[in-house]
Amino acid sequence: MSQPQTGEELPAIPETRVVRIQRVVSALSEFEQDELNFALQAARINEIQSRLTEPKSTLNLALHTTLWSGSLFGLVGGLVCGLLTGLQFGWVAGLVAFSLQAIVGGVVFGLFMAAMMIGGLKLSMKGVSKNLSTSKSALFQVRQVELLITDAEAFELSKSMISSKRGWKVESVNKEEKSLRATTPPTWRSPGEIVGVQIYAAGDAQSVAKIYSKPLFTAMDFGKNAMNVAEMAKEIEDAGQVHHYLKMEP
Repeated sequence: MSQPQTGEELPAIPETRVVRIQRVVSALSEFEQDELNFALQAARINEIQSRLTEPKSTLNLALHTTLWSGSLFGLVGGLVCGLLTGLQFGWVAGLVAFSLQAIVGGVVFGLFMAAMMIGGLKLSMKGVSKNLSTSKSALFQVRQVELLITDAEAFELSKSMISSKRGWKVESVNKEEKSLRATTPPTWRSPGEIVGVQIYAAGDAQSVAKIYSKPLFTAMDFGKNAMNVAEMAKEIEDAGQVHHYLKMEP
C-alpha cells in the first residue's frame, strides 16, 4: 500500500449540507438569525396551509374526523337513546332507537365536526401565517434610527439604556457585531418580549440603529412589541442627539 509522501496534501473532506448551513447561519448576526428564524416559521405555516387547500388532504382529514367523532358520538348517543326508549317502549323499540341514533346521529355529528375542524384550522392557519409574515406582522416590529454619532458610541449608548431599564434582562452582548438582546419582564398585557438592537456604521461619525421586538413565548401580539420598538427608538435617537451636541461644544 502506497503511503502519502511528506508534505503531500490529503484530499479535502467534502462539506455536508448540514455543516454548510450551520456555517452560513453562524456567520449571521443575532438580528439576522432572528429574522431568518421568523421567516422559516412563516414558510412552515404556509406549507401546512397549502396542504390544507389540496382536495386529497381535505378529504382525508374529513373522513378521519367523521369516522372517529361520529363513531364515538353515535355509540354513546345510541346507548343512551336506546336504553331510555327500551325502558319505556320495550327492548325492540330500544334496539331500533339505538340503531337510528348510532347511524344517523353519528354521521350527522361526524360531518358537522369535520366541517368545523377544517374551517377552524384553515382560519387559524391563515391568521398565524399573516402574523408570522415579517413584512406585515405585529409580532416582529422593526424600526431604524439614523444617528449622528459613531457606531461604537451608539452601541455603548444602547447598551447603557437597556441595562438601566427596570426588569429588563440582558441576554447577550456582541461587541464585534455591535448587537445586543434583552428580555422584558412579564406584565398583565403579555408574558414578555425579546428586544434586540443592531448598530451599523453609516459613514464618518454616523450610524444606524435597528431595533426589533418579538414575543417571548406566544404567537399573539398584545401591542407591546410596537410599544417597545417605539420607546427604544425614541430613547436612542434622543440620546444620540444629546451626545452629538455635547461633542460639538468647545
